[in-house]
Amino acid sequence: MNDLTIHARAARFLRFAAIGCAILAAVSTTIGLHASDPAAGWFIPVLTGVVIAFALGVLWHVLIEAAERVRSSLGITVIVIIGALGVGFALMSSASNIAAAMAGKASVSAELTDRVDAYSKALSQSALAAKSFQPLVDITSAAGSTMEGKANLEASGLNGTGTGCGQRCETYKGAATSFQTTSQQLQALSAEVETLRLQGLEYVSDLRTAASSSDQLAFGRAAQNLSAVIDQLNAVDHMPLVAATGMVTVTNLSSELTPETSSLQSKAKDIAGERVFVEAPVFVPFSVGEATRAQMFGAALQAWIAAAAIDALPFVFMLLVMLTAREPLLRDLPSQSTKERTPEAERVAKIRSDEDHIAQRPYLAAGE
Repeated sequence: MNDLTIHARAARFLRFAAIGCAILAAVSTTIGLHASDPAAGWFIPVLTGVVIAFALGVLWHVLIEAAERVRSSLGITVIVIIGALGVGFALMSSASNIAAAMAGKASVSAELTDRVDAYSKALSQSALAAKSFQPLVDITSAAGSTMEGKANLEASGLNGTGTGCGQRCETYKGAATSFQTTSQQLQALSAEVETLRLQGLEYVSDLRTAASSSDQLAFGRAAQNLSAVIDQLNAVDHMPLVAATGMVTVTNLSSELTPETSSLQSKAKDIAGERVFVEAPVFVPFSVGEATRAQMFGAALQAWIAAAAIDALPFVFMLLVMLTAREPLLRDLPSQSTKERTPEAERVAKIRSDEDHIAQRPYLAAGE
């Protein structure tokens, strides 16, 4: 190897470096393919990696050696085009798998974490919608107190109907009991909604834990449980409680609801009409490759940069060899480059430079 010029030695080292890049790309591709589908085993990933290593290794070895020797414009153009196509082939065949091998778990974790917010938002919205009847608690409580006050007023005899609880007093007491019972039932329903919300928050915590460990199976179970809680919140209905509440005034000609009852039912219908039912997100499992591509500009950005560098470096090596092929000083032997320059060495270098100048301008050579 001591009889090789500096440029030839550099070209040989760069060929080995390019082959190393091809092998690294192949190994990463094997790991990435297996990570995308572990159940499929190692045979296909390993076979694919071997083929890629052989194809890219041979391609860059041949191209760099050709770049070392080529001199014509046509040859340079052909080599550059083939090299660019080789980079494109390497990027398409191995870049995503290299990124998956480097940042697959982090990408899955980031994708799952991004989806937790949608579940948390759905839980909050469904709990808020389920408790939209909360104003009815105050209305029924106030109506119950009003009816109880009327009953006490009738019993006191201040209305001029005599003391004691007569028929009207009993009617007021019955209405008061109805409103107060409904108020208690609505409060119990509100407590049930709060219990469901807290249970849903536990499932949201399970989602975050599963996301941090990139466990899609655990994430799917927690998502299913949370969806069931959201469905239960959507099923909360206050109308059956309100429909059986209040008092009716009956006359010889008609019967109608009392103002308190009419106001309560009108408010309950308005709340029910404005309520929006929340649809729980649906979790669909995804592969490591999908997560890596989705996180190209996120959690997997550094891995994609490294993958692109591994696939593109051999092309850079080829261009470096090609662009320095005509540098006269690089065609010296290593032993010559370390010696002190003498007039004879300078004369030889001058002759070599003139020869290169003539070789690069064939029309002058033809004229001579």
